[in-house]
Amino acid sequence: MSLHAHAGSPDASPGSPDAVDLSAFDMLSGLDALGVSVTVADLTGTVLVWSDSSVAMFGWSAEEVLGRQAWDITDWGVLQSDVAQFLHTAAGQPWSGESQVVAKNGGTVRVRVSASLVGHSPQLVVWLASRVDLTGGDALTGLATRSQFMGLLDALPAGPAAVLFVDLDSFRLVNDNRGHAAGDALLIAVAQRLRTTCRPGDTVGRFGDDEFVVLCPGANAEAACRVAEDIQRSFEEPLESREGPIPVSVSIGVATTDEVAASELIQSAGRALTHAKSSGRGGVELHDRTMRGSTAGRLQLLTDLRAAIKDGGLAVHYQPVVHSDGRFVGVEALLRWHHPEHGDVSPSYLVPLAEANGLMPALGAWILDRACTDIAHHRDEAVAALHVAVNLSMRQLADPAIVQTVSAALYRSGLPADRLVLEVTETSVIANPEATSRQLQALKALGVRVALDDFGTGYSSLDYVRRFPVDLIKIDRSFVAGMETRRQDLAIVASIINLAASLGVHVVAEGVETAEQAEILRRLGCTYMQGFHWSRALPIEHLAMLLPHPSPVGRGRSARHAQPSHSDYENVGRIVALRRAGASPTTIAAALNGDGRRTPQGSRWHAASVARTLMDNEASFRSSAGA
Repeated sequence: MSLHAHAGSPDASPGSPDAVDLSAFDMLSGLDALGVSVTVADLTGTVLVWSDSSVAMFGWSAEEVLGRQAWDITDWGVLQSDVAQFLHTAAGQPWSGESQVVAKNGGTVRVRVSASLVGHSPQLVVWLASRVDLTGGDALTGLATRSQFMGLLDALPAGPAAVLFVDLDSFRLVNDNRGHAAGDALLIAVAQRLRTTCRPGDTVGRFGDDEFVVLCPGANAEAACRVAEDIQRSFEEPLESREGPIPVSVSIGVATTDEVAASELIQSAGRALTHAKSSGRGGVELHDRTMRGSTAGRLQLLTDLRAAIKDGGLAVHYQPVVHSDGRFVGVEALLRWHHPEHGDVSPSYLVPLAEANGLMPALGAWILDRACTDIAHHRDEAVAALHVAVNLSMRQLADPAIVQTVSAALYRSGLPADRLVLEVTETSVIANPEATSRQLQALKALGVRVALDDFGTGYSSLDYVRRFPVDLIKIDRSFVAGMETRRQDLAIVASIINLAASLGVHVVAEGVETAEQAEILRRLGCTYMQGFHWSRALPIEHLAMLLPHPSPVGRGRSARHAQPSHSDYENVGRIVALRRAGASPTTIAAALNGDGRRTPQGSRWHAASVARTLMDNEASFRSSAGA
């Protein structure tokens, strides 16, 4: 094998720097003999040296390549992407990465590229690239295998670099419920999305079943975190499958040579990934030196959590749910843990910790039992009349025993089934639609109600609400917070309320913090609300102080919350105000019925009766709209 050199441009004179002296590259002949492609180019991308191994690997002869810009010959993506690295090379910074090259026959060859400065003169800067064929990658995804990735890491040149450890948050759920074929298809799709999202020159590898790694040569902490953020954004859109869209979230651990040696990048990125998953799904965690001792601390915290579940060291607090007319109608049960050494442990840390370590079935059963018992057995009639909402995690919803768990909690506590609301997230219900629908139907058969939580943040659609037996939709607090300043958020809230009304589903708005937000929601026809405007989550013994005293009007209701009587004039004013706010006749009817209002004939309101009232009072509506 040998190297072939460009003799210079047609008008080059003898001794011109355009002519390449092969003796300067004799040391590269050994690499060529080993099957490594060797190329030398100048800063314009013109190929000056081309090896026999390059011919064998890519199919292009020396005559076809030498003296020409590589990306003019064919779709040489690797060389095109490497143009951006020329400045680094000219500054004496080695560079390496993975990319794909289209060979002469149209096939794709995945290669590893290393570039470094080998010499320069005032007229010429030479670029060297040695390419190693990596076509024999992971059999399923085509990515670099674990051994290949580790080999590339060992050969990493000195300088900044980063490794990203990427883990799918719910792969096991998809694999178990949809089968291994669907799991394999998901992994292939994830690999493709990672490959197209990462920077040119980054190497993507598969490290385990649902674990991927990304090597980012030349990346400091800031650049590596940008890559991680790009990866997370790329998964905001669900992956398509034959069974429908699959929402995917990933947790990412990042380690850089700013903090650790290159040989420790994998281990450190894995440590950061563990911390990211313990802190909540879909997170990014950058490794720092303080993490070296954090694993032992998390293991101790996990041991303490097991003991707390067993010995009753946890607590449940309750945040009121308020009707649009001001009545307290229910509460949401929220887990709390006051650790004797660490103080209050955030639920956003606690729940993922339990999920990741198989504690959710026991923890979820404890919360259900406690919430049902606290409400059903409370001595205050106003509290005992409330409904209670309990969150079900994705793992709980997929648990075949969840129906028995809920049934047992109702039986032990004596709480009527229709006063228990089970809250599930959009992500959990659409991870496996068919199995989820069966589970929810079985739970509904017990008499409980189902709420779709965090609506608007996932992949909300009319189809999901129609397909699943949902009684309530909970609007995510992020939209409620933005209603007063962002027209888009206000439009989303109004559309969700309209959607719910058209399907006969009630709406709960979360995160209501001001009287202004509450009034906007009332005008839009929102039935229920909760948030700091009324109260934070409280221990059960403090909850009764918020509620009105019992009265003869009805159990758990005060005289001022007795069935209201509304004049026709008040009804018209309410209808006009809601219509002016953009509510549809269907939404207005739902709001009037929720307020206990009746038509002049004493019947419930319907879209037709609302439309008729608007027509009869057209002058009032126009006057109000123009005010």
